[in-house]
Amino acid sequence: MSDGSRSPSPTRKATRKKEWREEAWRKGRVTVEVLGARNLPADEDVADPFVALRLVDVAERNPLPFPFDRCVKTSVVKGTLEPEWNDERFHFDDVGPALPYVRIQVMDYNGPIHRPRLLGEVDVSLEALQTL
Repeated sequence: MSDGSRSPSPTRKATRKKEWREEAWRKGRVTVEVLGARNLPADEDVADPFVALRLVDVAERNPLPFPFDRCVKTSVVKGTLEPEWNDERFHFDDVGPALPYVRIQVMDYNGPIHRPRLLGEVDVSLEALQTL
């Protein structure tokens, strides 16, 4: 007898996850969760890293035009070269069918007066992520 409390099979979980992902793509919402970074380069023994994210054009790798040109940032993690973030999730809505790239920049915060220093950068294809 089944009590109805069994967890869904791995195949059913994978199917639901795929359905959820396809629905999110149809709606044009992209969600990025920042978890952490490792082995960051630094001129000093420690850094105060944060991550900046923005959508960029596929062909020219320039920021998308308004209203999609926004840059979102994580909180600053003080004094580490291996930061970890909790609940740092960002949503980009109304992303068109020509999927852009997400530019991920890890920056070293240098206080409110000085500009942050770039520690590393990568552009990630959303189209490639869609097939995962």
